[in-house]
Amino acid sequence: MRNNITKYFNLILIVAGFLIVSCDDRVPETTDSDMNLTLTTQPVAIDLSGNLINVGEDVSGILANTLVTASVLSDSNEAFENIEVNFSATLDGEGFGSFDSPTSLTNDNGVAHALLFDLNSSGTDIKIKAEIDGDISKTETITIVDTTEVWPYRLYVSVDNSQIFIDNGVTNSNISARILNYNYQPIENLEVSFELQPDGLGILTSSSANTDTSGIAQIQLIDTGNPEDVGTVTILSSYKHPSFGELDVSIYVSISSPSNLNLTLTTLPVGIDQQTVVGEDIVGEYAYTLVTALLKDQDGNPVAGKVISFNSSVNNQSSGSFNVSSGTTNSQGMVVVYFTDSGSAVDVSGTPTYEGVIVTGYYSNDVTASDGFNVYESQNDVWPYNLILFSDTDVINLDGGQTTATVTARLLNNQNDPAKFVAIAFDATKGFIDAIGITDSTGLVDVTFSDLGNPEDVGVANIEASFVHPSFGEITDNIQITIVDTAYSGTPAYLEIPSSYPSEIMVVGGGGSESTDICARVFDESGVLVDEPVSVTFTLGPNIPIGANINNIGTIDSSYTADGEACVSLNSGTGPGPIRVTAVLVYEGEEISATAIPVIIATGPPANIEAEYDPLNTLPVGGGYYQTEASAMVYDLWYNPVADS
Repeated sequence: MRNNITKYFNLILIVAGFLIVSCDDRVPETTDSDMNLTLTTQPVAIDLSGNLINVGEDVSGILANTLVTASVLSDSNEAFENIEVNFSATLDGEGFGSFDSPTSLTNDNGVAHALLFDLNSSGTDIKIKAEIDGDISKTETITIVDTTEVWPYRLYVSVDNSQIFIDNGVTNSNISARILNYNYQPIENLEVSFELQPDGLGILTSSSANTDTSGIAQIQLIDTGNPEDVGTVTILSSYKHPSFGELDVSIYVSISSPSNLNLTLTTLPVGIDQQTVVGEDIVGEYAYTLVTALLKDQDGNPVAGKVISFNSSVNNQSSGSFNVSSGTTNSQGMVVVYFTDSGSAVDVSGTPTYEGVIVTGYYSNDVTASDGFNVYESQNDVWPYNLILFSDTDVINLDGGQTTATVTARLLNNQNDPAKFVAIAFDATKGFIDAIGITDSTGLVDVTFSDLGNPEDVGVANIEASFVHPSFGEITDNIQITIVDTAYSGTPAYLEIPSSYPSEIMVVGGGGSESTDICARVFDESGVLVDEPVSVTFTLGPNIPIGANINNIGTIDSSYTADGEACVSLNSGTGPGPIRVTAVLVYEGEEISATAIPVIIATGPPANIEAEYDPLNTLPVGGGYYQTEASAMVYDLWYNPVADS
């Protein structure tokens, strides 16, 4: 790693030196009053050839930098040449980093560049400034992250048409490659490369394209016009980060001879019940792949009564089988079969959509379609899934659905790959939410939450999203959204102490969690959480377990509410038992309180045992034997009785 870093550093010095030498000391020829200055920034990394490659973010250190570009144009977009531009960077009002060329002259296009080196510093509000003669200036704000936790990026590739024909470009397929960063946000201005395999069987309109604001780069596949250039082509999409590595994903399109019929093929992994769509196919009976062939005529009408045959391959070798090898299209033009793996996984680690198994449907030599998918080796490769639930707002009004919240669920497998086209169930304790949503190709699904106009809807709605895998079980996630009456008063009316999470902690040294939060929620008379911060005092007792305390202070402490909820930390001692808590707030001289038992302190693991028996209840049974009743008392390390287990 040290050798690689040294190479990068040397390359940066070379590029920096080149940029400095390229500047000169000529006096600007004009300072016309119609001079317009624009400023842009772009994170870049330097590859082994010394080229600047666009990346998603600037990283503290030498692995990535920020390229700053200033353009000086007239009102009529004519370039100003040899204008001196001064570059500077600040963070919290102090100078930040350094530029390879803090002063640069514009070229014949009116453009001046400078490369910002962060000097191993980072920040979230770094201001980049370009200035001309102290009179004209522009400022941009950038972020430099202080960790390499930015990789891997995610590359997703799709086509809008999996089959085109030899028709001189009348039919075509749009190939879309989308790049998301480590936090699943789209990255703009990244160059995606596209390669056609085998070369010459079709034509790509471009060998590369830059991602837009949605992180999408798009090109088009068309036919060559040669009747002999038919078959299945592979489009390999790739992006290479000079510092971290390369992503590549393959996708397939069939090129067929002109025909009045069009065959499409789709694949979906399903669970052991062969009905529930899951994230992926797995070796054995955990999951299968549902293959659907759809035959239509040139007008888009389904064609019934035609035989579709199927085969599957891995690296051009036959692999796996189907419940039936062929079938006749129904009235909807469809044939549905199930693919069963041959007991071996087909996947390449680190490529989220690498299609290892290729399934092909045939109506004739000229009418075919293909699709690809992975087969994972075991449950541990994909499970547990990760279900993440969030919303664009945490408050809506009681207005009969005029204001709504968009609730988004993201479902990822154990490799952080999206579970595509999976049904997520939603439920809400108040208001209304769509019961089912289907994830898209990135594992996301949006549903709408609204009120029903009933006064009973006012308050906090608990919203739950869930997914049940037929083979592995259920996962859930929850959020809360408050439905407020527009007549909200903001006056505290009552308190609630919810159960803590976790609601059971261990005595000190008991081998488990020894602390949890105790919270109190403050509501107005309409059951709406009070936004304004108020002080809530928490008191333990009476009869609290030995050593239990709040915030390591004692049995009494206070906290201010945030979004209507105040919390303190409860810590266990050496004694077990339930924790009785009283929360009190005083508002305009009036005391409001609530009491609950939100936490239980449990004993530690067994550490001592004592045997007992009663000699007075001993009976002779003959032959020199006696019968008596014996018992054993089990205690933890501090001689607290251990609960039944």
